[in-house]
Amino acid sequence: MTRHFAVWLWTLALPLIVCAMPAQAADTYPSRPIRLVVGFGAGGPTDIPARFIADRLGTALGQPVIVENKPAAGGIVATRDVLAQPRDGYTLLLCTHFDATNVAVYRNAGYKLADIAPISLIAKYYYGLALANAVPADDFESFVAYAKAHPGEVTYATVGAGSAQEIMARQLEKLTGVPAP
Repeated sequence: MTRHFAVWLWTLALPLIVCAMPAQAADTYPSRPIRLVVGFGAGGPTDIPARFIADRLGTALGQPVIVENKPAAGGIVATRDVLAQPRDGYTLLLCTHFDATNVAVYRNAGYKLADIAPISLIAKYYYGLALANAVPADDFESFVAYAKAHPGEVTYATVGAGSAQEIMARQLEKLTGVPAP
């Protein structure tokens, strides 16, 4: 193909390609309110930072960011809802460790981790071990010794299956050899 022919071909093809391209939207993002979906109840430790972020993000973007709580199934309902929406940036999910845990705990969470694209880390949480005064332990080693000597008497509480508290308790059992209650 000669160079002259190639220039002629592009001269004919370029207007066709440009006309075939979809028209660019006149509106710039965001042109309407944004949903921030939270998989847990209002007023809780996930909802509070969501509302703080929604307020600041709405101010920065010039559009309201509406927090929508969808508490159920450790965040699965909220995650599925968000993934069912168009990927246009108008529906966001405030993820927690549950979103990753759910795909490992449940046979069919209805999504894969690859379906979720992270935007930003918003919080870090630290956990501690607190004991009732009735447990005669002054440090971690004496607590482990007490728990081993009293199998089934030492219990723990969690917010549910797959929660960080349960995972930590199970890991503690595994690392220390303390039997599960």
